[in-house]
Amino acid sequence: MRQEVLIIDDDPAIHNLVAAHLSSPLTELSSAFDGNAGLAMAAERNPSIILLDIDMPRMDGHEVCRQLKVSPSTRSIPIVFLTAAASTTQKIVGLGMGAVDYVTKPFDPLELRARAGAALRLRQDMDSLASRALTDELTGLYSRKGFERHLYTELARARRSGFQLACIFLELDQFEAMKNQLNRRVIDELLIHVAADLEKMCRREDVVCRYSEDRFAILGMSQDAGCAIEAAERLRLRLKAWPIVHAMGATRITASFGVALAHFPFDASIVAEAEEALNRAKQIGGNRVEMAGGSN
Repeated sequence: MRQEVLIIDDDPAIHNLVAAHLSSPLTELSSAFDGNAGLAMAAERNPSIILLDIDMPRMDGHEVCRQLKVSPSTRSIPIVFLTAAASTTQKIVGLGMGAVDYVTKPFDPLELRARAGAALRLRQDMDSLASRALTDELTGLYSRKGFERHLYTELARARRSGFQLACIFLELDQFEAMKNQLNRRVIDELLIHVAADLEKMCRREDVVCRYSEDRFAILGMSQDAGCAIEAAERLRLRLKAWPIVHAMGATRITASFGVALAHFPFDASIVAEAEEALNRAKQIGGNRVEMAGGSN
């Protein structure tokens, strides 16, 4: 697996030195020469680890580390501090802020490779654990945690792309009645079938999640509200098109949909707006698509 190391240091010589010691066919190196550029690159590229200089002008490494650790999109990236004067006090401060290690300048090549390698293995372990936590065991879709993790990434992508982020929530109609009529195995079959249909109908770049027991969520770029509503309507018609055959017979599925578009300042309020639209669709009678901010 190819891994990326982001170096944030104001000294070009340090970048060259790190490249000389860490470059390999499986390691990509990226460079930022000040704190602001490093924060932007970390958010955009999500590197495997960050090598971060402490002593930089304007914004020092401690402040960069603090901002990285408060941002949902970068807080999980392991940070290794680079410093010419790693006093015990300085190490305690940095480790307390969330860094995983220190490398003292001038580098010993073997030590640099060893500490960077340990941080990369830590990231792999974290990603493996996160992947299991972010995946719904029954359907294989992203879980609610997976949705929340991707939400901030997709909001950032919407800011850069010029497109709008659409959030679509859907919930199966009459699900409680189905649970009373059918056994658990059949209910699971129905949910797996719905998940497969949603994944098949969505684009590869869309984020499709099982948000709760019978509630699903989709995140994807959209040109405007009309396109987002059209996408939700296609999903609604797909689900109701034919009954799902199972061991106890056949069951027809319908679902209610709520759609919202992210707007400036592109924050997480899109989720509450989509859920509010979904609740309105259910209250009206279900098997329909409602747009946040009005009726459809």
